Amino acid sequence: MKSAAYFTILLLLLSVSCRQSYTPRPYGYYRVTIPAHAYKPVQHQALPYRFDISQLSEATPHPMQGENYWLDIRYPSLKADIHCSYKTITGNLAQLSEDARRFVYAHSDRADNIAEHLFEHPERRVYGILYDLKGNVASPVQFVITDSTRHFFRGALYFETVPNKDSIAPMLEYVREDIVHLMESFEWTAEPGIATMKQETAETPVDMLTAFYTQYITETSNPHWNQSKRDSIIRTYCTERITRIVHTGNPDVLDYDLFLNAQDCDINWLNTLAIVPETAGSAYRISYEYTDYKGDIITNTIRLQVTKENDRYKISKALDFDENRFDAYEKSIPPDTLR
Repeated sequence: MKSAAYFTILLLLLSVSCRQSYTPRPYGYYRVTIPAHAYKPVQHQALPYRFDISQLSEATPHPMQGENYWLDIRYPSLKADIHCSYKTITGNLAQLSEDARRFVYAHSDRADNIAEHLFEHPERRVYGILYDLKGNVASPVQFVITDSTRHFFRGALYFETVPNKDSIAPMLEYVREDIVHLMESFEWTAEPGIATMKQETAETPVDMLTAFYTQYITETSNPHWNQSKRDSIIRTYCTERITRIVHTGNPDVLDYDLFLNAQDCDINWLNTLAIVPETAGSAYRISYEYTDYKGDIITNTIRLQVTKENDRYKISKALDFDENRFDAYEKSIPPDTLR
């Protein structure tokens, strides 16, 4: 009788224990202690560039066949590497830019989102784009830097682990800040055998127009182009009046791209971009070639006027555009509605 009672109690205990809920514990990751940011210069007379890197990292040359200026920035304690490559521009800026974009968007099938951030330092002839790739991607941060005429520098961050956005989050945030500092501190130096413009030398109108068209065509031809970035490029290189003309948004005033004399854009136009001063003072002729639907090569031309504003050259007028239409448009609407 006692054994039957004990057996009954045991069954009751087992049934109660089986009804208890089980809460799985979340995955945990090792705690990583990272020191405050501190930097040191990467500078060597043999390199055509210089910038700052983290004290946690070390820069080592990574020469490839025919490439002398490639290097790796290694973070031994974080198991991270930034692979950096350098190319001399020889009329192939469009191809180099497209290759860099292709490397980024090759991760689009794994990325939750890809964001682009524009960097500009015209006084140093440094123009760049930082790409943030969200999700479990192999390279979560990539960037490019160019002067638009001679140098092209590219970097990509990799971690020595299977991509997992949660486990690498602290290290990624840390190294990304270092990459931003790298881009902000970046400068071009004299390329071996080629004299480069001194930093204190004022840029010429042709330099300014080259930089503008390189950035403008690169952004406008991008299928994922960003309106605010393009507006920023226009404000940087144009006077306030011509900026207003471009932003009218009224097809009766302007129904084409004022800077391209076209309604679309192709990155390959940079391959044939030519900028020549006209004989009349501050006027410049910009041209590029494209292939029409018949297969014929057509040369498109834009004539711009350049002025100096606050010690910087800016685009002040499109010489083949009738500004009377714009003046009439501005007079026809209340001033507080003008953009």
